[in-house]
Amino acid sequence: MNCMIHKYITSICRNNINFDTYRKINTVFISCYDALTTHVFMTKFSSQLYHKNSLHTTKVRFKEIKSNLKLFENQK
Repeated sequence: MNCMIHKYITSICRNNINFDTYRKINTVFISCYDALTTHVFMTKFSSQLYHKNSLHTTKVRFKEIKSNLKLFENQK
């Protein structure tokens, strides 16, 4: 969407602006795009870490429960 807005603005203003203004518009949109992609990356990365951690915790917990069950059965 950011790219579409950028193309729209530059297509409308291309005849009316000089090169420096055009370059400033590009810089603003590139920095916005970088911020957006960084946010998306960090969101996905943190989500992956959360799921990986919860899966690891579930595996460890399952092993503990299984070993406790064996101990309980051996005590009978």
